[in-house]
Amino acid sequence: MKKKILWQFFTKQEIAWNLIDLILSKFKLNSISNILEPSSWTKSFVNELNKRWFKNIKEYEIDWNLTKNPKNFLETIIKEKFNLIIWNPPYSKIHSKETFVIYKWKRMKIEQAFILKSLNLLSNDWWFWFILPINFFTNNKNIKNLILSKFNTIYIYQDDTPWFNENINSAFIFCHNSNNPWINLIYKEIFTHKINKDEFIEKALPVYYFNKNKYKDISNIKLWNFIKKVSKSVNINYKNKNLSSKELVNRKININDWDNYSIAIARVWMWIVWKCGLINSKDIINEVFYVYELKKEYSSHKNAILIQEYIRKNRQYFLDISIWTWSPSIGNKDILDLPINIEIKWS
Repeated sequence: MKKKILWQFFTKQEIAWNLIDLILSKFKLNSISNILEPSSWTKSFVNELNKRWFKNIKEYEIDWNLTKNPKNFLETIIKEKFNLIIWNPPYSKIHSKETFVIYKWKRMKIEQAFILKSLNLLSNDWWFWFILPINFFTNNKNIKNLILSKFNTIYIYQDDTPWFNENINSAFIFCHNSNNPWINLIYKEIFTHKINKDEFIEKALPVYYFNKNKYKDISNIKLWNFIKKVSKSVNINYKNKNLSSKELVNRKININDWDNYSIAIARVWMWIVWKCGLINSKDIINEVFYVYELKKEYSSHKNAILIQEYIRKNRQYFLDISIWTWSPSIGNKDILDLPINIEIKWS
């Protein structure tokens, strides 16, 4: 129960070692003199820093089972400034009131409060290292703008190694100010990709760009070449729908009944994110679908079936490009960027 209330995920010791090694391989940290760990927990990062002769580390830990002197970082008045802050904060959980806090008279996710307070405790020549859940990198635009206002050099690292005993998707971000400003994504140290500030605000995940890169040379023709628009005139009703994803996939439409059909593609949930089928204006579906109206020249029964089957055969693309937070989801632009390498003729 305590873990659920505090929402703790302890970084494995070998992961802390690897992440610090990654930073030391890219930067000299001779100027680091005053270090803060706002949620030290099992001391994974503190222990690894000590092994590398980093001293003067101040720790905060709220859990009395893990420290002799428990302190709440968010509630403690701290006047001291630090030039390195490193930690793995508690994670919030969707729809869980316990993982939201009041910080400076605003209700927010607990990791957001940790970030905001930590940023205010940085001195000159500062460094900021932290592990965060995947959904931070696809949301939190205000905080990411704040990070951009303080740092000109940002690295985000991700791999497929379990970082905790629980299966939680996370990424490691380290920030600094340097003479060579950039935002660089690293995936498993085999793939690096520079992004701009707008991309950082929108979706700053290494695995996303790594997977997108796998599909870039398949075809210059994309799904959006055949789409007129995203349909807005769709009947959406979660309770009274007449089409589930299963019914949509199994639906058979006779050419004699063909009239004004569009393509519906599921956009969320693990086992349906790639599923698609044909619907018309009379159908009622739920909000887990994007609906696309085909351009007139590609809207024949034959072409629509051809595009539908091609999408279904490329399930892996949708799984690769989906953003996996608490459940996978895929954006409209990423769906439309599906490479098409079959011949689709004008109707």
